[in-house]
Amino acid sequence: FCGPECFRKAWKTHKAACKPPEVPSPESACQSAAAPAMLTGSAPATASSAPPPPVGATLSPAGPWPPILLPGGGGARVAVVVPFRQQAPLQDRQAQLQRFLPHMEAFLGSIPRCEAIVIVVEQSQDGRKFNRGKLLNIGFRLALEALPNLTSFITHDVDLLPSLDMRAVYANPPPDSRAVHLASVWPKYSYGSFIGGVLAFRPADFERVNGFPNDYWE
Repeated sequence: FCGPECFRKAWKTHKAACKPPEVPSPESACQSAAAPAMLTGSAPATASSAPPPPVGATLSPAGPWPPILLPGGGGARVAVVVPFRQQAPLQDRQAQLQRFLPHMEAFLGSIPRCEAIVIVVEQSQDGRKFNRGKLLNIGFRLALEALPNLTSFITHDVDLLPSLDMRAVYANPPPDSRAVHLASVWPKYSYGSFIGGVLAFRPADFERVNGFPNDYWE
């Protein structure tokens, strides 16, 4: 959807009343640090637009935020968890997943000294609304089992593809006691009253806040 007001409307209302967002040309997108990287053929987002921590925040041992990706890396152990359900004909999430998985394999594989895992947690066609939070909580537990001693836990929508210059913010843990809204570089997620898309946690912080609600059905 195109904004917080539209977000509360039904899909049919959105399609009938809202003007489709302008998709920048490759030339103009390359000139913008906040160009979108959604599965619509637009240009990748960049790490230069990643939000700095609030004033007075405790920074991670990696240094200032956003960090710099140094040769040799820092022994990152990253889990990317994707909540998923096919939503055809409104949205072909399966087609998006088929693009997402090889993209993320190449993206995460290009980070020096980074062990990474991508976990897709799928909700069945059970006739109920989508429970994103519960899927992410399940994914977190699976990630801890599959890749112990995680340094970063990243919740990730299937329709967002990071560009290579975002590797540093994926590989380095967020500042202590801070979640970092990595998706804020995409215009869809850049307004202040909404958070989603891609969110990075330190695993200890995710456990400390007890994850997401299990009883919220979107």
